[in-house]
Amino acid sequence: MAEIQRRRTATVAIGQVRVGWEVPVVVQSMTNTDTADVAGTIEQVAALALAGDSLIAQCQCRIDPRHA
Repeated sequence: MAEIQRRRTATVAIGQVRVGWEVPVVVQSMTNTDTADVAGTIEQVAALALAGDSLIAQCQCRIDPRHA
């Protein structure tokens, strides 16, 4: 397998997770639940964490039920 060339970027800590060129790649995801759906968002975050995600962002959006 070919070696992947990574750009040199700043290494920063987000909580206890470090990201940047000199540390291993981490899996990052974003939730897509309505911000008012606390239970649904918690369920999605738990599933992502169990799948191995290191960083999970919560989308600050409201889903219009007409377009859901």
